[in-house]
Amino acid sequence: MTLVSIIIATFNSSHTLPKVLEAINKQTYPKKNLEILIVDGGSTDDTIKIGKKFGCKIINNPRVEPVYAKYLGYKQASGRYIMYIDHDEVMTNMKSIANKINLLRTNPKVKAITGDGYITPNGYQAINRYINEFGDPFSFFYYHLSKNPDYFLSSMKKKYVIIKDTPLYSIFDLSSSSQIPIIELVAGGGMIDGMFFKKTFPDLTKQYHLVPHLLHLLRVNYPTIAITKNDPLLHFSSDRFQSYVQKIIWRVKNNIFFSNAVGVAGFSGRAQFQSQISTFKKFLFLPYAFSILFPLIDTMYLMYTRKDMSYWIHLPLSIMTAILIIYFYLLKIFGIIPTFTSYDGSTKAYEK
Repeated sequence: MTLVSIIIATFNSSHTLPKVLEAINKQTYPKKNLEILIVDGGSTDDTIKIGKKFGCKIINNPRVEPVYAKYLGYKQASGRYIMYIDHDEVMTNMKSIANKINLLRTNPKVKAITGDGYITPNGYQAINRYINEFGDPFSFFYYHLSKNPDYFLSSMKKKYVIIKDTPLYSIFDLSSSSQIPIIELVAGGGMIDGMFFKKTFPDLTKQYHLVPHLLHLLRVNYPTIAITKNDPLLHFSSDRFQSYVQKIIWRVKNNIFFSNAVGVAGFSGRAQFQSQISTFKKFLFLPYAFSILFPLIDTMYLMYTRKDMSYWIHLPLSIMTAILIIYFYLLKIFGIIPTFTSYDGSTKAYEK
């Protein structure tokens, strides 16, 4: 059977990594045909020990930050197919890998697949339902794409033409819209035809900033994306509200100051593949957030349609994000450059 490389970027991930690896072990796809690459940014906990216990190949990531980790994994992956799972994402469908491989084999025009969204673990703070569905207020405003399994496919169907729809998957034509969906193939259980990508896009092994944008590269000649059904990931995103606030600060800071490093995976990196009209929409976020009225309307809509009061958080998070954008741009204007840190904000990373 065909070898599949699974790439997991880690940094002090001992709390969630066992769950991720145990779920991989439960897959129906033969374990002997799986190559699990742990690309670690210098963990000081038991992450490496756990990876070795599960028989993973350990790769050192000298830059700490996750974008470079995923690039290193891509370069060193030996499998015909490459799958990306983050250190806090747990597969729930035991046939996830097998179904994705079968889809790629039987649909030659499909070169990339993702699952149908995220679900929140029991006992996690309610804010995680908002995080797992939209990521952050800016992404909600700009893309309006739900990652909730109950809404993900229907959101895609409103924007893109369906080429093929089966009980196991849907295939979408991305050329039917000017905007590429915010689907990260280097996370969320995304699977690509690695042999095709390395042959068609040789610069990917030389320019790490391109790796987060595989879907944008595909759009020119292979404008399709497949979504497997009943294939959500259990996402252990933020166990504390403070952790999530730190993530938003990290994202805004990196998009403004470090667009050549980890910020390249965010909006500043995606902008190079978008039209000027689409990019202009980002300037409307500040008026949207400070209007109060529009985020309030969206908040009420989300609470009503999801029947979940935790979505009240959208309004204050929108205002907070807008304030952070202004704050970091003011720092940039006055020549004050913040420290480039790892994802948790505790370790200095490297921009090269």
